[in-house]
Amino acid sequence: MNGTTATQSIILADLEIEGRQRQVLLHAPKNGFFYVIDRATGELISAEPYVDVTWARGIDMATGRPIINPEARYGERPVIVKPSAAGGHNWHPMAFSPATGLAYFPVFDSGMVYALDPNFRPEPGRMQQLGVSTTSFPEQRARLNEQVRREARAWLTAWDPVTQREVWRQPYSQRGSGGVLVTAGDLVFQGTIDTTFAAYHARTGEKLWEMPVQQVAIAGAMTFMVDGVQYVAVNAGWGGGRTHGPPASELGLQLSQSARLLVYRLDGDVALPPLSDVAWERTRIVEPPADTGAPAAVIARGERLYAETCAGCHGANARGGIKDLRMMTAETHAEFNDIVLGGIREERGMVSFAEFLSPEDAAAIHAYLIRRANEEWSGEDIR
Repeated sequence: MNGTTATQSIILADLEIEGRQRQVLLHAPKNGFFYVIDRATGELISAEPYVDVTWARGIDMATGRPIINPEARYGERPVIVKPSAAGGHNWHPMAFSPATGLAYFPVFDSGMVYALDPNFRPEPGRMQQLGVSTTSFPEQRARLNEQVRREARAWLTAWDPVTQREVWRQPYSQRGSGGVLVTAGDLVFQGTIDTTFAAYHARTGEKLWEMPVQQVAIAGAMTFMVDGVQYVAVNAGWGGGRTHGPPASELGLQLSQSARLLVYRLDGDVALPPLSDVAWERTRIVEPPADTGAPAAVIARGERLYAETCAGCHGANARGGIKDLRMMTAETHAEFNDIVLGGIREERGMVSFAEFLSPEDAAAIHAYLIRRANEEWSGEDIR
């Protein structure tokens, strides 16, 4: 599953474990387990879950390999597997404080609905989902997706790598908060999904300071000193994997289109200027064109082609992504084939898919997107 990738930050630390000083690596990858590894010998010292994990029952300490949960080997019927493809902890930087002995990182506790597609065949130019179906058993899938959304939790954790236990957490309403910086002054800095930049007490988790930044600072902050003055800087911009979820407007956020470098110092008194209407990314809910009335087979084909070709950027079930295609304007609908097949927006990253999609394919995808837009407009969109 996608949640097993392990490209997250790895931190070097010196820890006393069972009365012995160890030089270790600390790693909290997407698969939901926090690893402590002897960096001199490669010995796995410990590995414990920091979120709810269902795909494995634990880690074999002799081999370092996961003990797979047989129930996670899903079939054609949709099931929930935890963590989701977003991972328990994604790429957002983790921090470690030698003063507290704690690691700090953003956590997302959620699952993902999986099901095998028995008709899967690899095709050039398509998203290769390893036979994962996004259309089978729609009623069961809708129910499980609703359960996933209802049970999802996100927070900033302070994790003790020696005891493999959480010391404190700072909950958030949803995933999307940024990477973490911890200082020798026992401050933990993080950009939050609430469009703020915040500082917490490294030992207790108490929020000590917060400032609205008109953005979600998903990057990790950094600190430096100039002429005896310490500064904290963070790049604030909406991007990365978070944009593959629901759109900003659906999350109740209004975001600046442009990233900015924000720099702070003690006793600073500069306020951020208000964003102009031009600078705001205003995702408008626009009335879609009338449903095409395309046959169910065409809509189903468009849904399949969309999942295989478009969902990686525009979101599963046409629900979110970098650009929410349910919210296309009348002008975009009119130019749909020119965009998808003609490549007229190539300079903006939307290249031509004429090599992989026929005009009939594009028409089926367009009909599916119009159907999804009408479901959103009528309030029937539950996926």
